[in-house]
Amino acid sequence: ELVTPGPAVKLKFDRDSVKAEAEQGKQFLMTVRAVDAEEKPCFRESSLVRFRVEGNIRILAVDNGDLMSSEPYHENFIHLYHGCASVMLELSGTPGRMSVYADGDGMESAYAVITV
Repeated sequence: ELVTPGPAVKLKFDRDSVKAEAEQGKQFLMTVRAVDAEEKPCFRESSLVRFRVEGNIRILAVDNGDLMSSEPYHENFIHLYHGCASVMLELSGTPGRMSVYADGDGMESAYAVITV
């Protein structure tokens, strides 16, 4: 059965929570997707997404998988490509609870917790 998604209403990370060892310099990738009200992926969505973090973690790079894109990797924002975008994060090595957010215009923000 082929189902067409409705308009994108929120962003959603592939993982809501991540547990990691307290290791300085450890890096991992978080992917966010645009979904409709029934959480079906919206592959045609290309809105601008801004990533932000709280805690002892930093954004290293962003990417969307579009080989033709000229958007810089070293910023905290990028346009969705086929409804997806990713952020590369780096831990400081300090134990604790950290958060990563993805905000898009007209969509509910995504939120994930990183426990170190």
